[in-house]
Amino acid sequence: MNKRGFLVIGLSLWLVFPDGGLAQTNQAPAIHSPRNVILMIADGAGFTQFRAASLFLTGQSNGLACDAFPVKLAVSTFSSSGQGYNPRVAATNPAYVIGYPTDSAAAATAMATGYKTANGALGVDTQNRPFSNVVEVASASGRSAGLITTVPLSHATPAGFGAHSQDRGQYAGIADEMVLKSPLTVLMGGGHPLYDVNGNLYPVPRRFDYVGGFELWEKIRKNEAVGVRIATAPAGPWTLVEDRSAFVALATGAVPARVLGVARVTQTLQQERSASRDWNGDGKVNAADAASEPAFGDPFVPNVPTLSEMARAALNVLDDNPRGLFLMIEGGAVDWAGHNNQAGRMIEELADFNDAIRTVCEWVEAHGGWEDTLLVVTADHETGYLQMAAGGAVEKKGKMPGLTWLQKGHTNQLVPFFAKGRHADHFTGRVRGTDPVRGPYLDNTDIGRILLDTLRAP
Repeated sequence: MNKRGFLVIGLSLWLVFPDGGLAQTNQAPAIHSPRNVILMIADGAGFTQFRAASLFLTGQSNGLACDAFPVKLAVSTFSSSGQGYNPRVAATNPAYVIGYPTDSAAAATAMATGYKTANGALGVDTQNRPFSNVVEVASASGRSAGLITTVPLSHATPAGFGAHSQDRGQYAGIADEMVLKSPLTVLMGGGHPLYDVNGNLYPVPRRFDYVGGFELWEKIRKNEAVGVRIATAPAGPWTLVEDRSAFVALATGAVPARVLGVARVTQTLQQERSASRDWNGDGKVNAADAASEPAFGDPFVPNVPTLSEMARAALNVLDDNPRGLFLMIEGGAVDWAGHNNQAGRMIEELADFNDAIRTVCEWVEAHGGWEDTLLVVTADHETGYLQMAAGGAVEKKGKMPGLTWLQKGHTNQLVPFFAKGRHADHFTGRVRGTDPVRGPYLDNTDIGRILLDTLRAP
């Protein structure tokens, strides 16, 4: 019995009278939303990418951390620049899924706002009118919000959650909005202007647009970039972290109010690193070798955080807020590996993503459990039209499965979806149809709308 004289029995609400009598009401008790909402996106990862990574890492087709989640569906990804998704045609015409795919900007916008937009647009409709996104709604609800990625922090997917622009290529303006005008308290990724693909200092800095231009970078570097005042953080400066050890240190103990993490690498954390040997046998050692390299064949850039390390750091910053948090975690370079048909590096990126899923699950279980958190794992689209080669499903841990890339661009295929925690069952009620190959599927706008409804609910 609570202090107001109400007794909850099962899903019924009973009024307790002073004489001890009971009267059943017709109103069920309020089911509160989870305090914490976490969305994880493996950019460019379709069903085959997930399966290939699982085969390499576990020797099983469904051995990734998310494969154990209770809700497993598929998602359609087309943008307003596309022509929808027809499961019957997709199953009978292999060329169908090549046509009219989404890009990451439109796909991120759909998951961040619940609305379709044109390819290349971020957080706006086709008339450049801004949509409210989950970061803004989370902040309005009193939660803290963060975005982390393995690609430049102002790239399409994080920008879809933290900015509003008709052109995803306007990196400087997007970064400026994310740092100075959005209600974010954590922003982490690559895009450092001073370091190359191997984490080495450039003789001369290359580009500052990923971090908002030279002037904003100088303010960031001096911890003088001041974000807007929001309920969950003061209108104070961002604290810059760059070194891997600094990211790791943020995982425990006291933390700054706002953290901007820019890993010391020019774009992707690991996917673009130089090859160490002649993997393709052409007598040269160059970028082309990465397409022939097996997973984990080349040494990693040492002074760059993993996605798991960034996730631990971000969660430790955000969980200081008793009202809860929203965090988007992107394994962004799965897509970059797909565009380059790099099977080994694609598996490496999904291995890092899988480790981050495990890290998040451990954090959930140590911070209120699954009744307090909703975790969603999905992709924004598929890249490379990847297929298992004939006899390619090598079910042996540590062995590269046989894979065939059919192109280097995006496709309109369905992508995987997994959910666990409070409100995870809400997604099963939004099924749009049944694909003869992938089964029941949602649309990516359904993800956005359910996340928004969850964040707005009491």
